[in-house]
Amino acid sequence: MKKSLLSSLLFLAISGLTYGQQTLDLEFFELKHEKHESYLLAFSPDSRLLASVGNKNEIIIWDVVSKASVNVLEGHKAKVSAIAFSNNGLHLFAGERGGKIYVWKVNAGLTEMILEDGVSTITGFDYSTSGKYLVASDLEGNLYTFNLEKNFQSRMWKGHKKTISEVKFYGEDRYFASSGYDGEVKLWITETGELYKKFKPDGGRIYSMTVTPNGNLLGISTEKENVIIYDTNTGYQYGKLDLHRKTVLDLQFSADSKYLFSAGLDNHLRIYDDSAKAEVFSSKNFYKIIRISASINGKYVAVADLSNSIKVFDTAPLKIKPAKKAGISSFIASGNSWGNDIKIEIVQPFLGEDTLMITSEKELVVKGKITSPNGLYEVSVNKEEVILDDNGFFEIKIRLPYGDWPVNVVARDVKDNVQISTFYTRRTLDKKLVADVGRMGRDYALIIATSEFQNFNSLSNPLFDAMTIDEELRTNYGFTTELVENPTRIQFLSKIREFTKREYADEDQLFIFVAGHGEYDDVFKEGYIVNSDSKANDEVKESYIPYSNFRNLVNNIPCKHILVVLDVCFGGTFNPIVARRGSPIYDEMERNAFIKNKLRYTTRKYITSGGKQYVPDGVPGHHSPFARRFIEGIRGDGLGDNILTFNEILTYIEKVKPDPTFGEFGINEPGSDFLFIRK
Repeated sequence: MKKSLLSSLLFLAISGLTYGQQTLDLEFFELKHEKHESYLLAFSPDSRLLASVGNKNEIIIWDVVSKASVNVLEGHKAKVSAIAFSNNGLHLFAGERGGKIYVWKVNAGLTEMILEDGVSTITGFDYSTSGKYLVASDLEGNLYTFNLEKNFQSRMWKGHKKTISEVKFYGEDRYFASSGYDGEVKLWITETGELYKKFKPDGGRIYSMTVTPNGNLLGISTEKENVIIYDTNTGYQYGKLDLHRKTVLDLQFSADSKYLFSAGLDNHLRIYDDSAKAEVFSSKNFYKIIRISASINGKYVAVADLSNSIKVFDTAPLKIKPAKKAGISSFIASGNSWGNDIKIEIVQPFLGEDTLMITSEKELVVKGKITSPNGLYEVSVNKEEVILDDNGFFEIKIRLPYGDWPVNVVARDVKDNVQISTFYTRRTLDKKLVADVGRMGRDYALIIATSEFQNFNSLSNPLFDAMTIDEELRTNYGFTTELVENPTRIQFLSKIREFTKREYADEDQLFIFVAGHGEYDDVFKEGYIVNSDSKANDEVKESYIPYSNFRNLVNNIPCKHILVVLDVCFGGTFNPIVARRGSPIYDEMERNAFIKNKLRYTTRKYITSGGKQYVPDGVPGHHSPFARRFIEGIRGDGLGDNILTFNEILTYIEKVKPDPTFGEFGINEPGSDFLFIRK
């Protein structure tokens, strides 16, 4: 194979290339995200996920099978300059210009740790297939190796006189190569950091470098020459290849060493085949090509070109043989490790070679077998604990939200080793609904209004307010609403219980509006909802619903996004600590992307018509002062985008007297929101 590839590359150098020649017509699809101008890419080892870094210091995790973003990693203060997946795909390493290295838990979207070991601006990363090492380079020419089996024990040394452009493992991670703006390529022994070979072509700065998985061939692109190929064993230079009209910015060998992918300032992606001894593909449909990333399974090559569209080409027609599968990572962090002693076998559903199961069912039965010679301590499926029988078999029924979602089977043994097996489900949804609302979710509203009381004065406007809100939500926002009039205490609680027993998709929203009387007991320091059958002289308030109880009941409803609005007296005591508002700031983004972004986090928010005081019912037939402003808000256009956010609602009601209170409760996550999306 080596001789064939070298001879073909030499053939290209001697005979020249016909630019634009295209013997294959590779199809591609686009991954789009408004205002995410990608400049860095990295495929996960299983080739399922693609990480892209954009101009806002955010990292988007894409699922290339479903062609959708599954997570956004936010929190970087400086520009992200290098990324690399761990060899099991569970973690992503991201280096900043400021020198910090973030270790992200990909599925959770959370930072596992941040490394700050005096590192300068990170310029390159590579993660060893064994899972033992991470190698990094910086702007000042320094190299770093991190031993992940020894709690990130690091070694640093001066590798180059100038900025290092690339670092790559090869030879089963026993070695790695580095290239720099000093015009040199150096080969290092990973374990010791010892230099054992050096190449110095007369080409000026080295912009990109790639090594075949077996380490036999080294490809570099330089300031003066397009591509130079070396035999790493002999140091022999086989030729200078003029593959692009302008400087080559990125190079990568295919997983089977048969093809060479290249991207240049001429905005071309080119693919060369050793067996055909010619260029087999060329494309120039790019804005400003910067980086490419080829998947290990040989099915994709992705292109980042400083636009909001990542082009992913289907390279299956090339019949690239997948690289040897990486071993299980031994990455240790926060007391967790991944060891290869635990074996997980999924029996049902049967997936074959795929990892995606498409279904319209709302539930899925997962069956499997898990074994470990150390003894198993804990097993869960999507965070639900499962019990194994004596032979290691388990069975569990899980709910499926709409869209594409992972099913994670996690096993931990008594030595705290962890193994994770993941497959994906796609629960189909009516296409018209997705087109209308821009997401895979529905909106529900529970509206409870009490105007008539057995032991209290009647109120004029709660039912009128509730009916108006009900109509607005149904007509203009597409909510599925349920209006409950004058409920008793039991009826009120039964309705909350009914909504708790329902199933919700991950992007469903539930709006709860309660209007009527409220009371406060200064002895218990508790506020209460007054029901139609509540007693006037009930000192222990058995016939009332405490706000604290109501808050907990709502928090336990299995809907990810909930907004509670209370137009009742003493409604502010819904939260024992009255929250103070902040100033909302929103970046402009495409409408559907905005919706997806805002519905990533669990929402538990509330608004009440007052604090610890009575609130006015208002003039009969003209809505209460609070309800009037709330209705005015949902009749608005949400700053012109027809999306009304929680903070935009607040701008309508904040001048009502007495002052409304608002905030978050329960399991609310930072960055969450509740959206009223006009049809």
